[in-house]
Amino acid sequence: MQIARYGLPLIILIFYVTVSLAFAYTPESTFLFLQAAGGVLLPDHAGSSPSPLWHLLVTVGGWLRLDEVLTVKVFSLLFCSFAVLCAYLFAVEAISDRVAGLFVALCVAVEPWLLQLGPSGNALSLALALSLAVLLFTKRGDYHVASLLAGLCTLVLWQGVGLLFVVVAEMFLNPAVRKQGLRPVATALLPFLSVVVAWLIYCIVFVVPAVPALVPFGEFPKASIPEVVVLVLLGGMMVVGIAAWAKLTGHAGYLVRMSISAWMWIVWLTVASAISGVEIALLAIPVLVTYAFFGLKILLIAVRSEHLLYTAALVLSVVFILECQMQFTSMTRPLMRDSIQASQVLKTAASWLRGVADNEATVAAEKPGIVGFYSARSTRPLEKDAVANTDFIVTAARKVQGYDVVYLPGQGDSSMIEGPHSHVAVWRRK
Repeated sequence: MQIARYGLPLIILIFYVTVSLAFAYTPESTFLFLQAAGGVLLPDHAGSSPSPLWHLLVTVGGWLRLDEVLTVKVFSLLFCSFAVLCAYLFAVEAISDRVAGLFVALCVAVEPWLLQLGPSGNALSLALALSLAVLLFTKRGDYHVASLLAGLCTLVLWQGVGLLFVVVAEMFLNPAVRKQGLRPVATALLPFLSVVVAWLIYCIVFVVPAVPALVPFGEFPKASIPEVVVLVLLGGMMVVGIAAWAKLTGHAGYLVRMSISAWMWIVWLTVASAISGVEIALLAIPVLVTYAFFGLKILLIAVRSEHLLYTAALVLSVVFILECQMQFTSMTRPLMRDSIQASQVLKTAASWLRGVADNEATVAAEKPGIVGFYSARSTRPLEKDAVANTDFIVTAARKVQGYDVVYLPGQGDSSMIEGPHSHVAVWRRK
């Protein structure tokens, strides 16, 4: 269909342009990761390796003499765009309808958290693209490719190991595979194991922690009540569609097999996110959106109104997009704007420190990632109401006991000192 042929490139282009308009946005987590990639130990990641596959991409950029920050931001934007493509292809496989797949891709592309993730430079973008690719190839029956991609995703965050169980479950539920016994499952595990074993050998040889861990994004706004309501609605639509079909036909087994990967991945991410405190549950949203449309189609088939699919999909998409725009306008965009202003001030302060402070000087800052990255000085977090005991402090506090102000980042630049970060200053120990 013409709409499917030209609609997908248009959706990806709109997403790409929208994200590019906020390309200046770089969260603190990105600078923390870049410091870790440079050998700085992160206290919260002792005993783990921050996203080694993402680290490899940064290293490649270094070989090409590319700016580290620009490298991760470009990769993040590309992988988020690729994730929209994978969401479409996965939806087409799950729903067996290209137009419905376009609606899914559109809903995913306007997600506020994805628009925030796009320019961020965070490894979560790579995990999102890889996880959707794993689900796509699993649906297509390309289990070896899915297994390989699951292994790569595990090198971004350890929770990616859950994708292996999804692949194995899909194989066991596939009658054609089940007839052949355990041999196809065992061979499908080899690509995953080859990636993991290669990483473990590297860890042994170079004495690095073996557990891949994602540096938490840390700047996503809290879920609003409308957002929670919409997500519950999507999950309910998925359940109602299957239940309606089972009641009318008495054959729910096929539909359960069709959606088992979605249920497993969603549950795994929810539990793992609750345990680790990392925002990986967001990776389940494209899958939830896909199977909400899947449930909608099944429900319409069950009541013999399949001809209303596109109309119902349009209504569902409009509701979803309106909620996303409300969330983005009221919460996400102001947060990104505030972060950009803070980064501008802190980068200026850090650059001053780099030119003035001794190489052995120690710094404490409320955002040690960006300050440490641009100052190239040992920087630790500045705890509230705690004694810093460092040579310099970068903070917006009006008074710091035992320290004098030596530099105001926005001095002489009125555009920089306006806003909530106007009081940021560099303090030196007396």
